Amino acid sequence: MPNGYAVLRAFTGANGLERARLHTPDVVIVAQSLPDTDGLTLCRALRDQRALSDRVPVLLHLPERPTRAERLTALRAGAWEVLAPPIDAEELILRLESYVRAKVDGDRAQETGLVDAATHFYNASGLEFRAAELAAWAQRHAEPLSCVVLGFARAGTSDDAKVAHAVDTMTDILRRSGRTSDVIGRTGPTQFAVLAPGTDRAAAVQLAERLATALRSALSSPQDIHPSVELRGGYDTVADARDTPLKGPELITRATLAFSRARVEQNGGWLRSFGTPTAAM
Repeated sequence: MPNGYAVLRAFTGANGLERARLHTPDVVIVAQSLPDTDGLTLCRALRDQRALSDRVPVLLHLPERPTRAERLTALRAGAWEVLAPPIDAEELILRLESYVRAKVDGDRAQETGLVDAATHFYNASGLEFRAAELAAWAQRHAEPLSCVVLGFARAGTSDDAKVAHAVDTMTDILRRSGRTSDVIGRTGPTQFAVLAPGTDRAAAVQLAERLATALRSALSSPQDIHPSVELRGGYDTVADARDTPLKGPELITRATLAFSRARVEQNGGWLRSFGTPTAAM
């Protein structure tokens, strides 16, 4: 095929899911209008049903230029980008080359140890790798980008079994409740980071609180609660990555510093912002 791509076509959502599972594509382009479903639903199904790995780029094709709200909805459904007419064929090929390189690099990252063996999330090095990609994307599209760090603080002598159980529960909550557009990494024994594209400061707080609520609900039985295991969080946000250029790893560092502040200043609230001394309650 031209430009070295072999193309597999599917004309329904169900057929697309089946082909994605069987052929492990390097990139997927989804049309918004399909006989049996719509493109957003198919994007979610590709991710939720594990038909694709999170490293496979999914591009959603819309018949008209999307609004900002429509782009954010597509991102949250698992699409990496939205395509709309007029489409420049040469530009599309260059984008595909970039996305495929990122996918191949992600595959190589797993093979070379950038994934945490226990959780199958990215480890600290893998998370920094993906953060650089997301920061570049956000800068090109003038979009917000946030990083939320969640973890457990130990107050005095703690029960290692209780801490391990809390970490296992956190892993499960992040896997089930994390958005398909997010990139999740384990950055310490009891600490996780979520990179959230298209997410401003208010949405970052909502994301942290939603995950915390799910975790507290899962750890609500008396045998699960231990007074020495306390949930803490920190976050940082770039409102417009084009106006405020910031390298992705720096965003992780700043969110981690906010997390550390929340652990030290426990009377200030469980969640801290890097840029604001007050805490979300």
